[in-house]
Amino acid sequence: MNKKKRQQDTMLNNCANDGKVKKLRGTLLVTNNPDIRIFEDISNELLKEVFEYFDGYEIYYSFFNLNNRFQNLLTSSTLRIKIHTSFISKPIFQKYYIHFTEPYKHRIKSLHLSNPCTMHLFSDISQYSQLENLLLENTESQYLGIITSLTNLSSLVIHINDNSNQIQIYNQIFLLRTLKYCKISFDKNMQLEQLPISTNISSSIEHLVIIGKCYLTELHNFLSYLPHLCRLSVKYINAVYNQIIENYSFI
Repeated sequence: MNKKKRQQDTMLNNCANDGKVKKLRGTLLVTNNPDIRIFEDISNELLKEVFEYFDGYEIYYSFFNLNNRFQNLLTSSTLRIKIHTSFISKPIFQKYYIHFTEPYKHRIKSLHLSNPCTMHLFSDISQYSQLENLLLENTESQYLGIITSLTNLSSLVIHINDNSNQIQIYNQIFLLRTLKYCKISFDKNMQLEQLPISTNISSSIEHLVIIGKCYLTELHNFLSYLPHLCRLSVKYINAVYNQIIENYSFI
C-alpha cells in the first residue's frame, strides 16, 4: 500500500513539474522575439523562474561568476534560495558558505543539512528569517534549541542520533508556532517517553510522522498538545493485548 502511495505521489509530483516545464517552455515560444537567441537574452523575470528549479549550490557555481549581470541578479534580487548539503564536500562547501550562503541567509527558504561536518556552520540558523523548510539528518539534540526562533518554519524533518531527552525535544518542536508538518525519527531502540497532559502548550502541527516506538496509552497525553492535528503516522505502536482502543478519541 505504501509503495503504491509513493508511486502515486511521484506521478503527481512529476505531473506538476512537467506542467511547470511546459509553462516555462511555452513562455519562451510565445514571446517569438527574434532578439532572444542565447540564454543571456532571457529577461530577469524569466530567469528567476528558471532558478526556482536549481539548488543554491548549482546556481552559485553555474551563474554567480559568469558575468556581472548574473551576479547582480543573484545578489540584489528577491530570489529565495534552497540549500542542500548532502552532495558537497567540506572544503567546497566552506567556500560556498562564505561567498553565497552566509551573505544571503535572509533569503534562504529551504535548508537540508545531512553532512555532520557542515552542521556547526549553521549555529546561527535563527537569523534565517525566511526559512520555511528544514531537514536535519543525523542530528544531535543540542542543535534543536536554535530552531525555536524560526518564525516562518512550516515543515520540519529531523533524525535524532543520540540518546536525548525526548520530552525536551517535543517541547521545543511544539513551540514552533507556524509549523504544519513534522517528521521526527529516533533510534529504533528508543521508546516514546510519557508526556504529561498539556495545560498551556498548543502546537500548530497538522501532519505528524513519528519513526519510533510508543505505547498506545502514551499517545493519549501526547495528542493533547496537538489540537490541530489532521494526520498522524507512528511506525511502531505497542498496545496491551485486548485493549479497547475505541475509547481514544483520536482513533
